[in-house]
Amino acid sequence: MKQKIYQVDGFKVYIDKGLVTHNGKPLAIDDTSFALLLAFMHHPEKPFSREEILTSVWKGQARDAGDVDQAIATLKALFKGVDPIHTLPDGRYIWIVAYSQWLDEDPDEELSAGRKAKWQAPWWAVAAVFAMVVSGISLFWPTPTKASLTGAVIILPVSTEMDDQDYRWVRYGAMDMLIRRLEPTVRLGIYQTGDVIDVLRRAKLPLRTLNNQEILKIFAVTGANLIVQTQLKGQADDYQLHYTLFNRNGQQQGVVLDQNFDRTLDKLARVISTKTGNGRIRVPDDFQSDFKSEMLAQALGFYQQEEYSRTESFLEEKLTQEENNVSAWRLYGQAVLVQDKVEKAADVLNQAYAKAEAVGNMQEMARIAFWQAAALLKMDKVAPAFAVTERAIAHSKAIDDWLYLAYSIELKGHVHLAQNQQDKADALYLEAIRYHEVIECPYGEAINYLNLARLWKDRGDDDKVKNYTEKARVLITERTLNTLSFELNEWLKNLRTE
Repeated sequence: MKQKIYQVDGFKVYIDKGLVTHNGKPLAIDDTSFALLLAFMHHPEKPFSREEILTSVWKGQARDAGDVDQAIATLKALFKGVDPIHTLPDGRYIWIVAYSQWLDEDPDEELSAGRKAKWQAPWWAVAAVFAMVVSGISLFWPTPTKASLTGAVIILPVSTEMDDQDYRWVRYGAMDMLIRRLEPTVRLGIYQTGDVIDVLRRAKLPLRTLNNQEILKIFAVTGANLIVQTQLKGQADDYQLHYTLFNRNGQQQGVVLDQNFDRTLDKLARVISTKTGNGRIRVPDDFQSDFKSEMLAQALGFYQQEEYSRTESFLEEKLTQEENNVSAWRLYGQAVLVQDKVEKAADVLNQAYAKAEAVGNMQEMARIAFWQAAALLKMDKVAPAFAVTERAIAHSKAIDDWLYLAYSIELKGHVHLAQNQQDKADALYLEAIRYHEVIECPYGEAINYLNLARLWKDRGDDDKVKNYTEKARVLITERTLNTLSFELNEWLKNLRTE
């Protein structure tokens, strides 16, 4: 009898036998996880909420949302290396990997090394599939399609061989112009220029062309699945933008040419967008970038080297010449705040937000609002901090800025914790982790696991403290998050002494 089979790389899913194999070897899977797997594969690209899984897929046979989390973890572990299930920003789950299907005449040859007992789906799994059909969700056998990239894209600073002083702005200016042409999706984040500088700073990497080992370090400490390194060559009216697209398995090199610099960037943006599976680019009427500024380039260099006092004094002097450079104002406020000059930072950030709002720069409004809220919380102004955090969240959602959305939700958790609202803080730290999962950012996930460990230590739940501490330790160790190693070690030392 012919057996219906799905195949994902070396994995085969035998529908009628309730069996999953990898390169011919049977894998262990429980009935509830297999029923969820069938639902995902029958409905590729359909997001499932926890509630839908409990009520429609499992027909109420599982206990609670914790069973969903366990089944998702089981499937992710089962298909390790393929990463077929992605968590959307709203917490729903979606199958994202292409697969093929056919009928196999003799599946027992494949299964000769393992279990051959016939499996019968539990009645509630069959009923769930039937219920989805009658509710208008039709079952179909998909043909393989190219899956869209998930995680994040990182565009590195643009190097140049053009010695003309007119092109000294290219390193960050062209980088920012290229980034702003790329469109994020619910499954793909685009690191903004300042975020990339922060990544390089945390990874202790230089602001120059990176070698392959340094590129691998960025993959390790971020959720990037595509890193783009570029070099501008040629001359005016003959621009050559050489690029290397790095993914976790290799690289692709090429060059785009044009007489017009903006069109050169458009062409490369389309190459990158095609690579991600999105296929669209943003082309606003005006790509004027604050980062087309030698002043800001110098300030970013100081900030990246953690010379915050120097960044402050430099921008304090130079901003009189570029008083409407919103990104420079925000960097100025950040540099002041990290030195704990809180009141001055609040004043600078208020000015920065007003300038961003005046020109409708939503990207900077989201970031500045985050830093404003952080300053207010440092001053114990909890109610204003809450209001400004809500503003930062709204701005970040409006432009699909998943990184700053996660940061802002975490900050909102801190605000609730300052009011001793521990349940709300707990929920917000978990929500922040889900958004970091969208762009697969291990740094943000690890920080929030440490937040949760501290919270539950105060609440006296040793099991949760151990669980969240271990999750943070695994991420920090396996992804070589050296900037968090000291914080982790101090936390472990604190736990051992009590």
